[in-house]
Amino acid sequence: MNTAFVDAAPSAPHLVRHVGILCGTWGTNTNTDLPRCSDTHDGLTPQTAWATLQHAVNNVPVGGTIYVHQPSITPSPADRYVEEVVISRAGTPSQPFRIKRAPNEMISASGFYAPPTLYAPMHATENRRVSPLVFADGAAYWSVEDLDIDCEDAPVVGITLFNSVNVQPRIRSIALRFMGVSRCNNGGAVVSNSEDILFDRNHFSDNALLYPSGDAVQDAHGILVTKKSARILVRGNKITGSSGDAFQCQGRETPQNGWTSEQLGPSTDITLENNTFTGDFENAVDIKECVGVTVRNGVYSGYRPQSNTASQCGGEAVIFHFGASNILFENNRISDSGLGVMLGNNFKVQATDPGPTYVSNVVIRRNQLFRMIQDADGDATNGTQTPGIRGGVGCADGIRIDYARDVDIYNNTFDEVGHSAIRLGIDGWNDTLNARRVEQAVNVHVWNNIIRNTGTVQYLEANKQNQRKGGALDFHTSSTYSPGLTSNHNLVFNTSGPVLLRKDNEADSVPTRNLAQWKSATGLDAASFEQDPLFDPNSSHTGYMTLDGSPARNAALDDVNNDNDPTVPCGSPARFDLGAVESDCGVGSTPSGEWQRQRGTSEADQYNAVVTDNAGNVYAAGYSRGSFGFTNQGRMDAILKQYSSTGGNGWTRQLGGPEDDIAYALAYSGTPPFAPTQHYLYMVGLTTGPLPGASADLIVPAGFVAQYDTAGNRGWTRRVDTSRFTDLRAVTVDAAGDVYVAGGTWGYETGGGLPDGALILIAKLSGETGEILWKRVHFGNTSFSLGPTGIALDAQGNIFVAGETRHSANGQPIAGFIGKYSPDGTQQLAHAYLGGLGITSVSSLARDPSGALVIGGFAEGDVPGKQSAGGRDGFVAKLSATDFSPIWLELVGTWGDDEVRAVAVDPQTNHIWVAGHVGGPLNSFPSYGGGADFFLWKWNADGSRTSTLRQAGTGLEEEAMAVCVDPSGNAIAAGWTSGALLGSWNGIADAVLLKKNP
Repeated sequence: MNTAFVDAAPSAPHLVRHVGILCGTWGTNTNTDLPRCSDTHDGLTPQTAWATLQHAVNNVPVGGTIYVHQPSITPSPADRYVEEVVISRAGTPSQPFRIKRAPNEMISASGFYAPPTLYAPMHATENRRVSPLVFADGAAYWSVEDLDIDCEDAPVVGITLFNSVNVQPRIRSIALRFMGVSRCNNGGAVVSNSEDILFDRNHFSDNALLYPSGDAVQDAHGILVTKKSARILVRGNKITGSSGDAFQCQGRETPQNGWTSEQLGPSTDITLENNTFTGDFENAVDIKECVGVTVRNGVYSGYRPQSNTASQCGGEAVIFHFGASNILFENNRISDSGLGVMLGNNFKVQATDPGPTYVSNVVIRRNQLFRMIQDADGDATNGTQTPGIRGGVGCADGIRIDYARDVDIYNNTFDEVGHSAIRLGIDGWNDTLNARRVEQAVNVHVWNNIIRNTGTVQYLEANKQNQRKGGALDFHTSSTYSPGLTSNHNLVFNTSGPVLLRKDNEADSVPTRNLAQWKSATGLDAASFEQDPLFDPNSSHTGYMTLDGSPARNAALDDVNNDNDPTVPCGSPARFDLGAVESDCGVGSTPSGEWQRQRGTSEADQYNAVVTDNAGNVYAAGYSRGSFGFTNQGRMDAILKQYSSTGGNGWTRQLGGPEDDIAYALAYSGTPPFAPTQHYLYMVGLTTGPLPGASADLIVPAGFVAQYDTAGNRGWTRRVDTSRFTDLRAVTVDAAGDVYVAGGTWGYETGGGLPDGALILIAKLSGETGEILWKRVHFGNTSFSLGPTGIALDAQGNIFVAGETRHSANGQPIAGFIGKYSPDGTQQLAHAYLGGLGITSVSSLARDPSGALVIGGFAEGDVPGKQSAGGRDGFVAKLSATDFSPIWLELVGTWGDDEVRAVAVDPQTNHIWVAGHVGGPLNSFPSYGGGADFFLWKWNADGSRTSTLRQAGTGLEEEAMAVCVDPSGNAIAAGWTSGALLGSWNGIADAVLLKKNP
């Protein structure tokens, strides 16, 4: 689908309109004394905002943006948006309508923006509630961002896109982004008879209707696509707790009053990518009669059979049935479910069809399927079942095929799949006839898969399946059941005992075959072999990467069916590996020279900082919302990860308490020219609760510093705080090994008498003991607050701090700043505010060998001598350390929004490495991925660019947050991605590292 309208130029200022409950100056948590807004206002300013969204969508000019203001973090019932917003106007590709949260408004206590929320209202004349957001006939080119929907458990759909039958043109080009949709008993969103619809990084939760027992009443889905909709893109969403499926696509199999069979389906061109679906009551993905379906880079877990009354097992995470066709299923992770992927399972689409109806033209490749379980209580053994909705029997199969044809299954990894990795050509049970029927699997081809620890359990109850045994491969090999079947070059292994395989639905009394017997009996798998694949010991967390020496390395057959697999993003081996993960791309390999790593959990993970030691080993710090290496302690945990100089997997540390703990910066005490005898790592950041090893002061948020040695042993942890909130964003080390940190503090410094507001906090700590030797607070100006982001020392011990200023009222960036302080923290030079140079924010600070300062960040508009490329541009500047005058200033600009997040100087060559994100192609770089791309670029000391550039993107969002230079002059950039950027994607956001040669 074409989503270019989403990135159209921002609305001109005269096209912006405002909606609010209370009108006035925004940016505080309580505005109860402000006058109420009114639809009689002009809507041009926050002080004259309209009162209702419906009035705004009816009256905003074409190409305009509606800013929705939130009066408080927890508004009273009278101060909420409770209305049915019906949209039927049409924008254009270059002038779309936008609805957005007012920028930089309402920071919550945890430091995150609290979006405005739209609640389900009562019907105007009937005693029932209605959907809060409705797109009706004629709606086109609308983007809705950062607006939450809360139906408060009403029997309505949160977002409805419903185009009446035979009305043209259809609802089209609608983008729903960064939204939260919750507690809608009839489902999160329904797309009906619409086209070119984007769901982008939304969170759908608890859209369910349940009995008091916890069983599902309403088949409510997270997202439902129906009635011949077309070109639907669902990317980067998190869906959990639906009483139906996370995502369902319907066709003719679901009759609707007033709609003919032809009008019902099929829906076409459906793409799901980079989504995380967990714990919905039915399936993660349910594709019925839909054509042209791509499902990639998803994480799906926690799907169980709903009841113990069915005649068959269940618990499918993903199902394609009712004649779904032209399917690509790639790079997904499925775990902890009753069944991974089901193909077929339905004899007809409609009762009048002749049947059978096959799922057809399917490619399943590079997926990881693990922990497919049988018991409802979450294990793979014959144990007591949990009563209620999870009381059924899981199939414990990886892939099961009934009524499907032309299916290719290759380069997948199966592990801990209790019954069968791949099962096909089985007898199906017809409840109506009370008899079994042949369910054909036609032209199925299986190759290059790794299958470990499968076929170890049987079904719990005989009435759930005619046969109870399973096997690594469980095929009915006769031409009646599986005509055209091929299988070869698969690696199979069980850690305890031989691998067993099962053919032709043989009775339990017939012994299951070992691999040699299987080959002899079936004529299949002549080149398949049984050997330990040598996975990384923490394989399910690191993406089933194989270790050096694995027999799976460079052992794959060529793509014999010409599926043109483009999914291996790196490496150029003579042959690819077996299994889902290519060793040249991930954690377990030890290549030389350049390398890249992507690591994550099913939650959000991000690297914010990176350093190297004198041996070139790499250390990255950031945060994880999951169990990155250890069990998550609650919300965000700070993380510290080591890699060898060649990219080998080193140790992992996770530091956290029950609240948010985030690492923003990292320093190494052995970095030349400073080289104390003992080398340590110092990680700094923010904690919003108690932190292991730190004092239990009650004032939070607070900045923290944690010391580690290069073996990963934590020494001391210190809170560096004031009498009010603090955080730390920058750290460096002097020649004696002492530590300097910088950050912000909000409020009075104890005994200091400084004005309330955001101030600069600088502190010096003993590198050995963590004792705070001194701390200083500096105030900039009463009209704005200061946020340091970088710190550096010169040879005399003088301290340089850079960052951004923000407006005290609304938190918006105003200008970058830089300051100089003596070795004891007293101010030497007045803060230089760089707004006169057009610089809005400084994100990074470094010194070059001559003593000059190098800064990077972003600018809004033109800068002296340089014209903006459009939107927000990144910049790099070199300044005199004496008076902060510019030596040179250069922009990093594309047609989109761009930002330099980090700069680092090679002390040997004086080259500058620049990293960040861009919204378009850099330097005519041919591989712009779309959205925001990660980039790393080498510049000369005079500000001219070199051709050494790496730009990478997935079409979603990714960003380099930090960069450093190792002793050999290689650059290492660290950041995050919301897709499969440098390896397999694990969910929401993954931490990434990229090493590039000079």
